[in-house]
Amino acid sequence: MENMKKTPQNNCEEIRNKLRSYAFGCLSDKEVLEVDEHLKQCKSCAKLLEENENEVFFHKNEKLDLPDVHKIESKFTRKIVGKVLTIILMIVISFYAVICLFLPIAFNKINMKKSEELGYALKDLIQLGIPGANLKGGNEGTTSVFKMIKNIEYNQKTADGGLKTGVFTLSVPLYAGRNNWNISSVDNVQGMGYVFFYPQFRGSNSLDTVWRKLTKIGDGTKTTAAIYFEKPITTVDMKRILDKIQAFGLDTWFALDTGDAIKWKYPMAKLYKELEMFSPQWGFPMRMNPTPTIADNITNDKNGIVTSMSVGFAEHDVTAVGVQFKKEMKAFEGYSEKYFEAPEFTADLKNLNKFIALHGINLRGAIVEASTANILKLKDEPNIARIDIIDVGFDY
Repeated sequence: MENMKKTPQNNCEEIRNKLRSYAFGCLSDKEVLEVDEHLKQCKSCAKLLEENENEVFFHKNEKLDLPDVHKIESKFTRKIVGKVLTIILMIVISFYAVICLFLPIAFNKINMKKSEELGYALKDLIQLGIPGANLKGGNEGTTSVFKMIKNIEYNQKTADGGLKTGVFTLSVPLYAGRNNWNISSVDNVQGMGYVFFYPQFRGSNSLDTVWRKLTKIGDGTKTTAAIYFEKPITTVDMKRILDKIQAFGLDTWFALDTGDAIKWKYPMAKLYKELEMFSPQWGFPMRMNPTPTIADNITNDKNGIVTSMSVGFAEHDVTAVGVQFKKEMKAFEGYSEKYFEAPEFTADLKNLNKFIALHGINLRGAIVEASTANILKLKDEPNIARIDIIDVGFDY
């Protein structure tokens, strides 16, 4: 009996016990083959499987424990929003790194050169355009992420013997935008900084009055005066006059003859709206503030930035200083065109440089300081049209 071959009839109970596992796919290949063979021969077991297959199916899906649709949507939304926020944050960080770290490093050399040239440009605007002005600074300013701000201060004696303090501030965008000028001044007396009126004709009556005043002052005093010439003189003739009155002060300033290079509508000159200032009274000081254009000796750092300069001054050699001025005016034309955004101003500079190249350096006046007794020696100079006394003090 034990060795009796199994038949569909006596094997049904064993197969029925395996039907559930068969439906769930949990049997081995051998057992699946065994059940398949049985079902082909046993209609009773096959019918039982067919009747119960829906129940088996539902039980199978309950086993899978499918998640709620709303939970899926919520999780998906959080995942997408998280990714978007992460991308935005990475963009912001990258933009900040580029603007605040990489660009300043990349443009550091360019910006340093720009800062240096802006300092020279503002120095030239004052020392070549404001009679008798003394620079108080020139490389002051700040550089931010988007712009560079440069400012320069100066002092200038006024026609009433006072002192004017002025500040030129120029904000230059590093990447895009327009320049922004801010020019302010403070006078400690009524009046304005000294200007040369042009043209100037001889006035003997005013000269007689000046000579009488200076004669009364007597010895022991010194006078700062503005001298006007009836006809422009050469730098050689100017040196002769300086030697004659022993005007050894380095604050001496020379008014340039501009001929017809600049059209003057009024004696006080015209207003350059772009620079918010009156037209400069073009000229140069006896001791020009050094820039690479006029310097004899220059030291640069590894970035090419000037660290030191020196200019050799021949005593009262106005011709040599005039050569420096000519070179500096040409450089100033480039600075103006590059940084000032003042087309009318730059056009006048170009016309003036052409006039200088054609006619050379000639002077129509000067601001000098000498002992009062020596100033009186100018009485025999026939070309002097007028003298204005700016300041008188003790000579000691």
